[in-house]
Amino acid sequence: MKKNIVIVGGGISGLTAAAFLTEDKNNNVILIEQSEKLGGLVGSFEEKGFVFDSGIRAIENAGVIFPMLRSLGISVPFKKNKVTLGIEDKFIELVSFESLIKYQELLVDLFPEEESAIKKIIQLVQNISKYMDVLYGIDNPLFLDFKKDKEYLTKVVVPWMLKYAVTINKIQKLNKPVNDCLLDFTKNQELIDMITQHFFTDTPTFFALSYFRLYTDYYYPEGGTATLVNKIEDFIVRNNGIIKTNSEVSAIDVNGKTIKCKDNSEYKYDKLLWAADLKTLYRNINVSDYTCVNRKKYLEQKKAILKAKGNDSIFTLYIESELELDYYMDKCSEHCFYAPKKTGLGSMGLSKLDLIENKSNKEAVFKWIKEYSEKTTYEISIPVLRDDKLAPEGKSGLIVSTVFDYGLTEYIKENNMYEEFKEFLSQRIISVLTNSIFPNLDENILEYFSSTPITIETRLNNSDGAITGWSFSDKQPVESSLKKIAKSVETPFDNIYQSGHWVFTPSGLPTAIITAKVAADKINKK
Repeated sequence: MKKNIVIVGGGISGLTAAAFLTEDKNNNVILIEQSEKLGGLVGSFEEKGFVFDSGIRAIENAGVIFPMLRSLGISVPFKKNKVTLGIEDKFIELVSFESLIKYQELLVDLFPEEESAIKKIIQLVQNISKYMDVLYGIDNPLFLDFKKDKEYLTKVVVPWMLKYAVTINKIQKLNKPVNDCLLDFTKNQELIDMITQHFFTDTPTFFALSYFRLYTDYYYPEGGTATLVNKIEDFIVRNNGIIKTNSEVSAIDVNGKTIKCKDNSEYKYDKLLWAADLKTLYRNINVSDYTCVNRKKYLEQKKAILKAKGNDSIFTLYIESELELDYYMDKCSEHCFYAPKKTGLGSMGLSKLDLIENKSNKEAVFKWIKEYSEKTTYEISIPVLRDDKLAPEGKSGLIVSTVFDYGLTEYIKENNMYEEFKEFLSQRIISVLTNSIFPNLDENILEYFSSTPITIETRLNNSDGAITGWSFSDKQPVESSLKKIAKSVETPFDNIYQSGHWVFTPSGLPTAIITAKVAADKINKK
């Protein structure tokens, strides 16, 4: 008898789980997505011949992506994605472990009085990079078939697991917020800002500083990040999986094992995988008279989930430009993290919270945004530098993002400043980039448009417009120990599982995929 499996959430985690579950012909798999497009925070869209990535700008392999695709037999053409770090007029390209020395020299050039502290910080980054080489030193064993290659298991995986166990213990000691950690090396907040301000508030030290290693492991799918989504979707459909978009869940009846959507469609399940926002699960689930549940654990989890806040979000500006490829060659690579000033956000007088609590007027809010635009760090992506088909000939598209607070955006909207805010910050970003990294940019813009934290929340139903799960500033409502990541997919219900960036912290694309595979294996009882 076939097993009915319903997956809620068509982001990369839900898609990955669906792909592995459809491999078993004893499963009837239905994937439900509330948006009109699959992919969630992974995807691309076209606007007048310009292809833009709507979510992540590139994909870190991390020993996960490539083995996952190979395991499924899915072929995705990737190009290496070079990452540049820039501060004011100084740039370095991260291409290998040795690039950290170049980064050290860049920081010393900007902060010569902090040379001793910088060397110690870079040593910490190098140590973390070595831990990363252990974590991602081999293809993640989750995606390997050891029945076919027992020798690989005994000669490679078993020795690796011993190193992994030791490394995990070292990593767990690096959970202090990265800003606090660097204060142990230096009291120069400007220096700390230049290293950390493009990460989310209170990001754990290991998660933040490990990115200097991950940047050398970034890849870009030909045609845009949506190529990855489309290939997995095709695989699911070929394996007779059913995909329902524009289907928003309104109720989960755990007694009748039924999912109901707002369009009144219903789906029966034997196993349910929730790969979407966990707040939506706990708001819509009906547990009355349900006995197969740890009620105390359920109530505690529900309370923790519903009161928790999402992590920081981003403001993104999409620019259609007449600038040609050659224009960028001596400035940056296709993917750049750029701070226009070395006087970072720590030098700002008011915080975003101050603006809200003081009930600041429009003039004060826009003055703060102006200063923020000058001192923040931008993530700049130029898709056409990776693939010349991603813009009309002789033109280029730019994606410019910066961390931005959902609460402040909500305050701006509630006070009828939202549309003016989007235009103002867009113009400020254009002005800042024109006066720094991209001279004459403002004279070569055809069109531009933007996305805010509220855009992300509305489009994806992601609480607080968060893009990596829960806020690091609060007590985590989900599992955060790497040793227990397999437990993160379990819920208080015996036939409901969870996966994605809301179920483990800190998280990113690899974590979303790993939890999807773990959940799929548990559903298949592997």
